[in-house]
Amino acid sequence: MRSFKSLLLAAATVVGFCQAAQAGIHVEPFLGYSLSGDWKDGSTSTDYSGGPHLGARLGYGMMGFFIAGEYEQGSMTLDSSPEVDFDQTNMGLALGFEFPILLRVYGTYMFNAKADEANSNKYEGTGLKLGVGYTGLPFVAINFEMSTASYDELNGNTLNTKRETEYYTINVSLPLSL
Repeated sequence: MRSFKSLLLAAATVVGFCQAAQAGIHVEPFLGYSLSGDWKDGSTSTDYSGGPHLGARLGYGMMGFFIAGEYEQGSMTLDSSPEVDFDQTNMGLALGFEFPILLRVYGTYMFNAKADEANSNKYEGTGLKLGVGYTGLPFVAINFEMSTASYDELNGNTLNTKRETEYYTINVSLPLSL
């Protein structure tokens, strides 16, 4: 009976150390480019050309899963006459899983999505991002993301008709577990 308890204690210790070895801080800086998108203003839809996106995720990872806070900045230019430049800033909560077969999936709820127009119009709202990544390269992941945002405030005032955007991004990230 005593040896069974010792064996059980040893097994619990080994499992505990194995769990601790697979858990840690998730740090993931990323750099990418918005490929294309669509800006909807009521019934009017305008295409836009993308721009660079830069950001990072910081959180906790364990056994392939991660949960992290995400911060992203980017830019876009509406293909209208005249062209209109926007700077985007998104903050949210990301959840993801990295499969052992060179693939990762993740999603981010952007609880604070902002788009600042060059002429000082400032849009605020929420959004969602879905991503899939290839993890076959050492230390690097190549990701494809689809993001949507719905802006319900303009310069601090509630909008009657929401402004919406949808865009596609490709980026390179450095997912690290410390």
